[in-house]
Amino acid sequence: MNGRTLNGKRALHGQLGRGRFYAYALGCRAHWSSVLRAEGSDGFVRVEIDGDQNRIDGFSDSDPVPASAATGTTVSISVDQGRTLATLLRDDLHLRLAARLAPHLLANRDITVRVNGRPIAPEPLIEGEPADISLDSIPEAELEGRELPVLTIVDWSDEMKLAPGIVLCNADGMPLTEIEKSAPPGTIRSTGYLRWSGFSESANELLLAQLTHTMIIDEAIKTLEGMSRSGSGR
Repeated sequence: MNGRTLNGKRALHGQLGRGRFYAYALGCRAHWSSVLRAEGSDGFVRVEIDGDQNRIDGFSDSDPVPASAATGTTVSISVDQGRTLATLLRDDLHLRLAARLAPHLLANRDITVRVNGRPIAPEPLIEGEPADISLDSIPEAELEGRELPVLTIVDWSDEMKLAPGIVLCNADGMPLTEIEKSAPPGTIRSTGYLRWSGFSESANELLLAQLTHTMIIDEAIKTLEGMSRSGSGR
């Protein structure tokens, strides 16, 4: 596996198989239903997987059965009675998701993400053209033999009331985590998407990124602040 889908068109998000556990941040039980093309056939099959928070170390899966639906995966999550998910009920949820998923959606135009039936579209919210800046001042020792980090800066329109400052991404622009308190002061709302393969090497490095990759992140924050102060004339 080269980190991309079998047809090579899209970067995969994740590599350790732990992302499925994030479903339990929303509810107690999760059900995945996937339809895919049957191997060596023009037909399709459906595979279903069930997970329960009470037995987090195991999942049950079904044998493939014939299916006629279009390919894709549907996830259903059961929420405990009385539990509120206030974040998912926010009026600006579509804006917050657009800000966090922007680099991946812009790089993969065939992906459509909807929330409450509404498509997540970052393009109408962006002012001007995103700028790619290579952080070429980072010492080679800090890079650990990897490529230079690239900071993609996106300026948002006034409709984007609250945008993240620095978002760490893998080399393909898949968002991994947001660096808290990294939004630059100023009048222009900007987000810097910091792409580097080192952020996705291990979960521990990602969780402690501000400690293990301080120099790279500080340089990205400084660059974002400098570009924001310079205004839209870049």
